[in-house]
Amino acid sequence: MTIEWFQYFQLLSLLLAIVSSRGLMAWHIRGFIPLLVIINVIEITGVNYKLFGWRNNYFLYNIYLLVNEIFLLYFFYRMLVMDKRMREVYQIIGFLVIAFLLLNITLLEGFWKFNTYSLILTQLINVVISCIVLFQLVYSDDDSRILFKEPFFWINAGTLFFSLGTIVLFGLHRYIISNNIQIDHKSLYRALSPILNVILYTAWGYGFFQCSRKLS
Repeated sequence: MTIEWFQYFQLLSLLLAIVSSRGLMAWHIRGFIPLLVIINVIEITGVNYKLFGWRNNYFLYNIYLLVNEIFLLYFFYRMLVMDKRMREVYQIIGFLVIAFLLLNITLLEGFWKFNTYSLILTQLINVVISCIVLFQLVYSDDDSRILFKEPFFWINAGTLFFSLGTIVLFGLHRYIISNNIQIDHKSLYRALSPILNVILYTAWGYGFFQCSRKLS
């Protein structure tokens, strides 16, 4: 069984979430623990899919896109500052997004083909909502708040950077392949994608750590 180097950062993020579970519970984001368990299982299985005799691992990442977005929409709901009307609007939008992802994986692009529509939609949503959360943190009325010590800052900053990078890399994917653009004998896509993962899970892990520090 193979574990890619960037997956150790995913495992470390899970470990930090477990160690910081009391802090995550206080911030109402303890759901990161089961999410990271699912992510690690999917990622490790996806790298080793040939051991199971599968032709590809697309269906695993289709599941990842769906499950990950369900969790993230919930976390965003906990992190956003909204009045009652906005919460209702958010819930409707969230329902429509999940409905589309389910429709796409079952009827449109299907279970066995990589769901590109789902990828683009989820990453765009993550970019927009992460920006809103960060904007609210920056312009908060709490003058005693230190931005770089805020758990939600690191979680959203990591998510924003990862989602933006994913959109750019995916948008350039065909160009990269057709022009054989490489770094260290690897496709630019395969070379940069792990780096985005490292940034995401490092930021998440540090955010979890800050959750625990807030309790002390």
